[in-house]
Amino acid sequence: MSFWDSRIRCPITLEDREWLEDALCWFEEVFGKDLLIHKKTITPTKEYFDKKFTGAKSDAIDIFNRL
Repeated sequence: MSFWDSRIRCPITLEDREWLEDALCWFEEVFGKDLLIHKKTITPTKEYFDKKFTGAKSDAIDIFNRL
């Protein structure tokens, strides 16, 4: 089977897909469509996380605050 094979199916169950769609609709209702569309995706790069992390609790708190 190749990467472009048309027989490849969605890797999640129908139940999970419905849950995800419902959750995104709720998120849009609560926070607005603009928040979903006009925000950059945060990636694990130096652009967003420019310090050296050691695995300490303070690192986790810092990540949480940045997000």
